[in-house]
Amino acid sequence: MAAHDREIADIFIGRRALHGAASEGLAATVAALQRGQVSALLLNHPPASSLRLWTGPQPSRIALTEDELRSFGVRAPHEDHADEALVRALVGTGAELVVVPQDDLPLRDGVGALLRYTDAGTPS
Repeated sequence: MAAHDREIADIFIGRRALHGAASEGLAATVAALQRGQVSALLLNHPPASSLRLWTGPQPSRIALTEDELRSFGVRAPHEDHADEALVRALVGTGAELVVVPQDDLPLRDGVGALLRYTDAGTPS
């Protein structure tokens, strides 16, 4: 890993340990992306290829289920591989991508995030 990526991973580990501004797992990370809270998205390599997400025409329109996405007003949801949908969402929200070997930092569902901010509704 590059030094910058290692630094991001170390910050994530510290925040996760202190229940700080970080999220882990697919559901928590999707919720943070929906709110534009993600400053850096961490993805395990190799990706968890069997996971799927629903996306809409705007990058932040991402959800775990088709019904959830329709509740946001998306008329034509599309199902994607989770890693592809997450990368699209992070680009659209200005977040950074850090690919972390699974052996170095195993993440729940292969995904985690450093957050710009937290609020009462932020799952971790």
